[in-house]
Amino acid sequence: MFDDDDALRSRIAELQAHADLGLEPNGEDAMVGRLRERLASGVPAQPIHRRGLLRPSRAGVLASLTGLLVAGGVATAATGVWNPPLGDSNRGHPTASSTDVPADQLQRFGVLRRLATAADRDAATLKSLSYLNARFEGVRTDRIRAPEGLPADQYLIVPIQRWTATGITDALCLFATDNDGGGTGCWNTTQILAGKAIMLALSPSHTDGSAISAGRGTLIGLVPDGVTAISAGVGQARVAVHDNVFVAPITGNAGAPPNPTWFDADGNEVPFTM
Repeated sequence: MFDDDDALRSRIAELQAHADLGLEPNGEDAMVGRLRERLASGVPAQPIHRRGLLRPSRAGVLASLTGLLVAGGVATAATGVWNPPLGDSNRGHPTASSTDVPADQLQRFGVLRRLATAADRDAATLKSLSYLNARFEGVRTDRIRAPEGLPADQYLIVPIQRWTATGITDALCLFATDNDGGGTGCWNTTQILAGKAIMLALSPSHTDGSAISAGRGTLIGLVPDGVTAISAGVGQARVAVHDNVFVAPITGNAGAPPNPTWFDADGNEVPFTM
């Protein structure tokens, strides 16, 4: 019910505006006329119901908005930036960043697009993050991932804003852990697409390079989406890629430097982007 004449006049103005938009050619439909008659007679007008249309009260609208704000606050808290401890007192502490990785990295690396799992943030990951040092600037903690399909306590992808060891920015770092801390390589998107994101892990007893010919070397690296397998060199078996990461043993390579080849799901060779 319209409580007073002002509310009725407001309704008339609303309908008149509706008509003025061209929905009623003559600018005033029968509904407006009936409301004008009730206003002139002083008889309170009943609200007009249109089939299929529900107009919530102002209180209802406010309640709905309040519910959205509360729900939004909870969602924000649940999906906020992950803040794990980084580094330690001996190695130093990297800085963390709430910024996201660049759009081209999200587009080319599925491991960054997938939602974080328990393995991405478990005790093994936290231990690996304690090995990072102050050369890692702006660690984008929300996108840290432990590649699925590989030992979660041995490999970790750490996106950062800048790696001071080389000065590159917007880098994806691949951290291969061991009991002594492990090894790290950091590359930007261009370097990864060019096939340069590789590390060679040698047996402690073959650090002079003889591990390659002795079959005790391991090639580790990052590849973009679309590369599902790699070969670590001439005569090497193909190994599967897991979450954009490969770990390929090198056997019988006669001392030749690793020269990985990329393959897609159909077995076709995928060229590097130079």
